[in-house]
Amino acid sequence: MVRLGIGLYGISSSGSTQLTPALRLRTTLLQKKNILPGDTIGYARKGLLPEGGIIGVIPIGYADGYDRRFSQGRGWVSLRGKRCPIIGNVCMDTCMIDLTLCPEAQEGDEVVLFGDELTELNALAQAIETIPYELIADLSPRIQRVYYRA
Repeated sequence: MVRLGIGLYGISSSGSTQLTPALRLRTTLLQKKNILPGDTIGYARKGLLPEGGIIGVIPIGYADGYDRRFSQGRGWVSLRGKRCPIIGNVCMDTCMIDLTLCPEAQEGDEVVLFGDELTELNALAQAIETIPYELIADLSPRIQRVYYRA
């Protein structure tokens, strides 16, 4: 007998790289904004880019099951093949990302929260001291699911 557990999602609980992730969480870049040195971002003005930069707003937050522990750079997303950290606190329906190293990003671009090489679930879970399955199980019914048959 074999119990698949999280392996059903293509995620290894042992760190094996032989499984292919079977899910991806993605959204779109809603807004892009230049930030001046010293400007603060988000709830409680916790986000700060000391030298200024570019932030993006994405439409996902803790009401969607995106963990607040990803706030203030502990989490990151993938955009145009680049890793963009979360800046400030994750809000109820949105969060902000640092686009300083991805200035070519455009409103409407796809943003991957997990499910590609840069947003591997084990690494994201480890960053906030949890397990990958919690990140999947916490996703709210507000998030549209699309299923594909292989």
